[in-house]
Amino acid sequence: MKRLVLGVCLSLAMAGNASAGGYGALGLDYMHASSENLHDNLMLNGTLGWSLTDFWGLEGRLGVDFFSLLFDDDPLDDSGAFMDAYVAGYNRFTLPLSNAIRPYALLGWQGASVSVQNCYALAGGCEKNHETHSGFAYGGGVDFRIDKGVYLKTEVTHFEHNEVRFNTFSVGVTGAF
Repeated sequence: MKRLVLGVCLSLAMAGNASAGGYGALGLDYMHASSENLHDNLMLNGTLGWSLTDFWGLEGRLGVDFFSLLFDDDPLDDSGAFMDAYVAGYNRFTLPLSNAIRPYALLGWQGASVSVQNCYALAGGCEKNHETHSGFAYGGGVDFRIDKGVYLKTEVTHFEHNEVRFNTFSVGVTGAF
């Protein structure tokens, strides 16, 4: 499944102009956990979106833990939690200042699968569970034009549900189709 997601994400990155119409992106997320017992993550994400106007569009995202794509190891060797994968849907509000620079804001929903591991010193073992969290997410970023229809994107997003809080710093490539 992880290799299928990787193939889809790579296909999305090969697409062509992110102005009105469809677009795809491939990016790398550094997810900083601002909650106790949560570990920071490096995630690979794919985005598929549609600009309905020059100012407003809708997009969906899928992100998977980068290291679990490369290794079958569990990154947890002690108590704690990390994000396995996420899905998100955003309203994207773009301010088309020029063809070279396009700032945008994101408002939407995100769902996350989180692995939680509790290790017990006296019992000498660990217990692993999976939790699902979903809720409001928001952020903003800037697209920098590299070539016709190809943009470098940088963005920051925030997701919070109960004790799970992630601030995400992303960089990626966007292309239109």
